[in-house]
Amino acid sequence: MLPTNLRRALVTGCALASLRCGSAGDATTTTDDAAADSAIAFDSSPTDVGRVPDVLTDANTADVVVDTSADSTPLDPCAGRLVCDDFEKGAVGDKPGAPWVLATNKGTAVLDATHAYSGKHSVKLAVDATATSDTYRRAMLVIHGAPLVPVPGNSFYGRFMIWTDRIPDKTVHWTIAHGDGPQGGLTATYNYGGMGGLMANYYRDTTPKVTDCWQTKAQTFPTKTWTCVAYQYDGKNDEMRFWLDRKEIPELHVVGNSKDDSTCTEKGIDGKWHAPAFKNVSVGWESYQHDVGGAHEAWIDDVILDDTPIACP
Repeated sequence: MLPTNLRRALVTGCALASLRCGSAGDATTTTDDAAADSAIAFDSSPTDVGRVPDVLTDANTADVVVDTSADSTPLDPCAGRLVCDDFEKGAVGDKPGAPWVLATNKGTAVLDATHAYSGKHSVKLAVDATATSDTYRRAMLVIHGAPLVPVPGNSFYGRFMIWTDRIPDKTVHWTIAHGDGPQGGLTATYNYGGMGGLMANYYRDTTPKVTDCWQTKAQTFPTKTWTCVAYQYDGKNDEMRFWLDRKEIPELHVVGNSKDDSTCTEKGIDGKWHAPAFKNVSVGWESYQHDVGGAHEAWIDDVILDDTPIACP
């Protein structure tokens, strides 16, 4: 769960130009470290980005639909998508370009060639080692405005490939997919990540007791391989869904209006996961407790954000 001094953390930034795919040559804004403190169906084997996906996810069920047609024509995976980036524009060491804004706290996010799911580049997310008195780390790619925000119908899908050589132990809560915004005069947050196993997390800055809740699956996140992460944040219905390597994780399907305080840090609160009007949408790496494993690195590639379901390559 999020420590108290971070529970109000929000990504801040400017509205961005209406671009569909990022360009590493464009200017980006990185949030100041101090400001940062205030504030997914799917085959993991490398493939050409332009290949037609073999498996598509039915947005309304946990089933998959297999495309067995022999005459499928390769399509541009970015065609018609609100946000789509394979990070091939720019040079190694460049920051990802528009529409991304970088939000970092003792972390970096740059184009890199060490690991790439498609093409030659991905984004390397690196955060410094923590200490018992210095625990919060962030290296996130954020969208605050066009072409995604305001989110059509307040419901969107995300999909990305991610590679990391390790996951922190069960004492560390980490996030790879984030969405926040206003909710009833407060701020609410939907997160997917983990803490030992996989976890959906909800936070709302209610007082005097905060709403900080979880829903978990006792399953470890894959390491040392490209993993496809897909998810849906459905603000219209206060609902969250999560897929990992072509399979939906039903234990992480959150029906927010059915929740109570039984899986929250504080008792006697509403406990429902009331979705925000999504204003800040982020993918990357964020962690909140002391990681005894030291500095952490991950690579992210082929990111798509859209208002319709997204198949993995």
